[in-house]
Amino acid sequence: MIESTLATKHGETVNSNRFSNENSEYYYNLNNMDKKLRFVYINQQYLVSKYGNYLLGKKNNLIPFYILGDMEYEGNNYRNALIYYEKAVSQNSYDLNTVERMAISYLYTEDYEKALEMSQKLITQAPSDFRGYWLKGLSLVYLHKLEEAIASFNKALKYTGRETKAQATVLTSRSNAFLITGKWEKALSDIEKVLQIQPKAYVVIINKGIALKKLGKKKESERIIQEILPHIENKYTRACAFATLGDKKNMLKELEVAIKEDIGNKVSAKLDPDFAEYQDDPDFRKIISK
Repeated sequence: MIESTLATKHGETVNSNRFSNENSEYYYNLNNMDKKLRFVYINQQYLVSKYGNYLLGKKNNLIPFYILGDMEYEGNNYRNALIYYEKAVSQNSYDLNTVERMAISYLYTEDYEKALEMSQKLITQAPSDFRGYWLKGLSLVYLHKLEEAIASFNKALKYTGRETKAQATVLTSRSNAFLITGKWEKALSDIEKVLQIQPKAYVVIINKGIALKKLGKKKESERIIQEILPHIENKYTRACAFATLGDKKNMLKELEVAIKEDIGNKVSAKLDPDFAEYQDDPDFRKIISK
């Protein structure tokens, strides 16, 4: 599963400079919405928490397009988010966070070439920001260019700092690439480094289970996943755990719910190493093809 490096879903602050010139060309007028939809948008907890201070000081109903994009992204409506993000970018009213979210939205709508294009845009604009190389690596993974992806993750690691969340994010993605290419020892090495930074990263512990299983340590693999399973709440992560344990029934059950909650999970499941053994399973294919 792709995990955004942004703090947006965890209380990101807003750059007030983005609102300095209220040219209507760059904004969406909330008066154009019907009353019911407008009420929903204005009262979303996300909008209030992130943009509350800004909105309270406004004297009109003009909302920047990228804010609407953020709102759709938060609701896992990636195609709708792209409509607003593309409008913001076309008018040069965006920042690097918008570019990151656009790349992820393109991945979740299976437009991998556009995701790669956006990652390159981020690299060009901020060559010392790890996110561009990380997103490029993710795009290349989905384009089945695994060696190029690993090289891009290697480049990203030069800009993450040591023992940071950013480093953990990139190492996790690289471990996935290693698992896909069958490089179990290298995957396990990355996984152990991540667990030193984030000991309770369930997704990474599941990756460890995959690597151990492939290295002939099935009992140890099952043990570590069984230990964390009761604590996992995320449906997609639970599906990954059951898949690694070989519990097809529960895997399908959790995965179906996870995809209903977030369509991006369907895209992730098509390539995540957790589901490698199920890619030709007709029941699995039915769920991810809906």
